[in-house]
Amino acid sequence: MIRAYPGSGPTLHDRGQMVIAAHLSELAHSSWRVSLEVTAGTHGEAIDQVFWGPDEILGVEIIRHLRDYQAQYRAASLKRDWLASQHSRSVRLILAIEDLRSNRAAAAPYLRLISTSLPAGSRQILEALRTGTAVRSDGLLWVRRPPGR
Repeated sequence: MIRAYPGSGPTLHDRGQMVIAAHLSELAHSSWRVSLEVTAGTHGEAIDQVFWGPDEILGVEIIRHLRDYQAQYRAASLKRDWLASQHSRSVRLILAIEDLRSNRAAAAPYLRLISTSLPAGSRQILEALRTGTAVRSDGLLWVRRPPGR
């Protein structure tokens, strides 16, 4: 079997993801070092945004349209696991889901179950980003694009 992988390198999928990534970067305390599209696999996979802190690393996957939670979570988890295998600090997975009515409706029936894998909520994650403190668990961040962007 022959497999081919694009050689141009990964990129954020669309302008909306870039707006969300920029917004999260602007919120972040100066103790977080921020990177985009960090290698997270051996076949060109990348995690959308990484916040490098003194105590832990936050691997953020930006999801604008929640279509297949299980597949999206599984792919993000594999990227987090690969990133964690490369570093001695804890790596936390943050799913940053755009706060759209359709995404909320898709997730609503399963939020209890989702919280078993992603226990940190938006308030906890935003507080950690703003203050430079550790999140200490994986989490789900509902994020709105700033107006006018």
